[in-house]
Parts: sequence; C-alpha cells; structure tokens
Amino acid sequence: MLQNCDINRLKNSINFENLLQILCFENINPKMRRASCLLHKGDNQTSFSWSNDDGVFFCFVCQAKGDKIDLIQQVNHCSFVEAINILSGFTGIIINYQKSQSKQIDYSKFEFPNEYAKHLAKNIIKEYYDGIILEIREEIDIYSKIQYSMRNDRTPKFYKMVENILHKLDSDLSWWMYQRNLK
Repeated sequence: MLQNCDINRLKNSINFENLLQILCFENINPKMRRASCLLHKGDNQTSFSWSNDDGVFFCFVCQAKGDKIDLIQQVNHCSFVEAINILSGFTGIIINYQKSQSKQIDYSKFEFPNEYAKHLAKNIIKEYYDGIILEIREEIDIYSKIQYSMRNDRTPKFYKMVENILHKLDSDLSWWMYQRNLK
C-alpha cells in the first residue's frame, strides 16, 4: 500500500524544470514557468504553465492539469502506479509497496528509457558547450575593453597583440558554437 507521505516525498524530490526536461518538453522558461505543451504537441511557448510552490501544472490550450504524477501519466499514457515507478526512477527513490517505506538507491545504476537518456545526455553536452561559450564571450568582453581603452595609446605592438587575441577568441567562439549546434 502506498502512503501519502511517500508519494509527497517522491513528488517533492524533483522540481518541475528537471521533470519537464526529462519528459522532453521544449521551450522551457524557468523564470516565467512556461513551456510548449508536449501533451497536445503545441508550439506555443507559453501554453504550458506550472507552479513550483503548489506542485501543479496547467495547459491553457488543451486544459490538461494536475501534479507531477498526473503529468507523467498523461505523457506516458500509463497508470498511477507506473507513473510512481517512473518518477521513482527519475529521482532515485524506490517506494517499498509492502511496507510503505522508502529508501535511497544508487541513481547511477538506474537505466532510463532510451529517449530520456538521449535527451539528458544532449542537455548535459549543451550545458558543457554553453559554459565554454560563456567563458569565451567573457574573455572577448575583457579584451575588447582593454583594446578600447588603448585606442589613443602609442603602443601599436601591444594593440596588435590584443587585436590578434580577439581574432583568435572570435574564431574559437565560432567553432564552439558550431559544435554546440551539431549536438
């Protein structure tokens, strides 16, 4: 028998943004708490909304609503117990149905369905590339300020060196952005 406290613990162990990414939702905007609705396969980026405080969602187009378990049920067309098992797999918490106790398991041993694993891997790679791109942009910003402050100086060698660094950073940025878009 499932206990409400176990179910609530399971629901509270993952936030909506992560759950939506795992379920392959698109155009997720955490600040506005909006996304494109996967349930009706809409492309409106603001149709799907959620509340982290209440733990509920609502789609303004298809009128779908509920909590995290309801969302998993609707996306995967599965039963309540199957949705609990899916959420349990995402969070690494296994619900013991007989004794109604929950225990922590080794998350790395859980195998996601293939499409979820691919989606997660793609997001991890994108975040890695985004981090590198951000660092390069910050360096470009710093060297651009240095170059701007030197515009009236009489040190052409140093100015040319900064210009060469900016050129290299710009080509690095282009390469990393190209690599990111391939993934």
